[in-house]
Amino acid sequence: MTKSQEKIINHYGKDFKEHQRLSSGFGQLEKARVEQILDRFLPKPPAVILDVGGGTGAYAFPLAKKGYTVHLIDLTPNHIEKAKAMSNFQPTFPLASITVGDARKLEMKDKSVDVVLFFGPLYHLTKRKDRIARAK
Repeated sequence: MTKSQEKIINHYGKDFKEHQRLSSGFGQLEKARVEQILDRFLPKPPAVILDVGGGTGAYAFPLAKKGYTVHLIDLTPNHIEKAKAMSNFQPTFPLASITVGDARKLEMKDKSVDVVLFFGPLYHLTKRKDRIARAK
């Protein structure tokens, strides 16, 4: 594991409430604005969406409910555990996959998705050298 990966995972720790971040304070404004932009620019369902760094699924789950096929990838195992637990609450609209992964080394085949959401990694990969580095 690289130092940048370790730093991100430690940042979120076991007690970090990422799944609640967008439902209070300025997070509510961020989420509302992002949802407006997604509604405006996403293709109509049933498009395939890859949510890279999607945390616990704040955008992935609502998009699945709208009829999209959504794959969620996040570096933080804790986020993935929570997303899997949350998926039990919407079994009618499941995510296509929920996996631990690094934004710099995606396992999806080229041209296998219609849209890539890339919000979370932009918070953490702020240095060019980190963004262009290949994950190990």
